[in-house]
Amino acid sequence: MNYGDWTIQIRSSKGMHDIFRVWFDKDGTYSVSAPFHSANSAGICVALVAAKDHQRTLLTTLMKTTSLRDGVFRLRLAHHPDGKIEMSFPNPPNADELVESLTILRPHNDDAFMPSPTFFCDIRHLDEFRVVHELSNECVVFDDAKLAPGREPDLYGFQIAWFPADWREFLVADADGWNLRFVGADRGVIVFRALLASRECDQQGFVGIRFKRSGTTSLAQGGFQLEAVGENINPEDPSVKESLFCLYPGPGPTTNAG
Repeated sequence: MNYGDWTIQIRSSKGMHDIFRVWFDKDGTYSVSAPFHSANSAGICVALVAAKDHQRTLLTTLMKTTSLRDGVFRLRLAHHPDGKIEMSFPNPPNADELVESLTILRPHNDDAFMPSPTFFCDIRHLDEFRVVHELSNECVVFDDAKLAPGREPDLYGFQIAWFPADWREFLVADADGWNLRFVGADRGVIVFRALLASRECDQQGFVGIRFKRSGTTSLAQGGFQLEAVGENINPEDPSVKESLFCLYPGPGPTTNAG
């Protein structure tokens, strides 16, 4: 049964491109698979990340390389109802059914005044992603034309957050679907596109996706960066949190997707 399953796309002057997929499982787990990208390898790690002044600094850099040969064996990042965030990927590369995973904790805080993003996704060079030839009802399209011009127009960011069921009452429908709007710290309006779990799902919260210009500097050669933010593990510095980190293309050879 489908409990909610969408392909996230970007529309730009270069056409339409698939970026990643988001879906719900029966128990309320929501997942991101990454990405629809031409690389066949990824660097992944559990890292310590310091977040200060809207910037995130990677404090550890030891990465494991995994092979991602096709859409079936793409990396999956899942946030479970018990708070576990799991990054799963095929290992070894030539085994069709063996999967390895890395985990951190990020408990759902349904009482938070403003839920903070669980996943961050940054991309560069849309032409490296799969071209879309036709639309379907399962697509969620973000339009480059709705973003303010940036110094690097081919650098995009997504913020993905979990909102509890009580937040459904604040959703507003428009031509693009369900949206959540609120005023940010700088008094600007922040918009999250809402992806709602089906009524058959055990959890009735929703995933919000914000589309923006990215300020990352780690994608100088293009690609895809995915990060999951966990709990603070340094009592003396609340800005330091454990994260799951993934970078495409990773170390090793890459090939173009067909």
